[in-house]
Amino acid sequence: MYKRQVPQRGAIVSAPSLAEAEDLYEIRAVLESILVERFVERATDEQLARLDDAVENFAEFSTGDQEIKLVLDAKDGIYDVLIKGAASPTLQNIIEGIQARVRILRATSMAEPGRAIEAATELRAMASAAKQRHAKEAAELCATHVRNASKTALLHLRQADNGSDQN
Repeated sequence: MYKRQVPQRGAIVSAPSLAEAEDLYEIRAVLESILVERFVERATDEQLARLDDAVENFAEFSTGDQEIKLVLDAKDGIYDVLIKGAASPTLQNIIEGIQARVRILRATSMAEPGRAIEAATELRAMASAAKQRHAKEAAELCATHVRNASKTALLHLRQADNGSDQN
């Protein structure tokens, strides 16, 4: 979701284009992998436990018919823990800027039947590797999670593009 200034109209919010979304997902996969790696290297045992709690909270909101905003807020909770534990202001600034831009894409992905439950399973695997202090494995699992999410969201964007081409 982008906020941009339009002369005579003010700020508007718009979804990224297909090409922008593809770039954002690839950038996320790389940056979030680094974030997870730094988290595993720098987090305290208490922060590792908070990650488990945040992932389980997300998993709870991922089952059933929860309002998408609650699912997204629970997902944001995971990133809050990762960012604090990674202790990198540079990564924090970059990732928070990207997170704001992909929230609409995340909503699309999480709204797909079964995707939120798959995401919870992927994030549990990442958290498990993190808890064992396997930084590279946790980072790879994070990248896989982002790429799996991208498949769903990008499919919806492609379908929307094809629908608008036919009008």
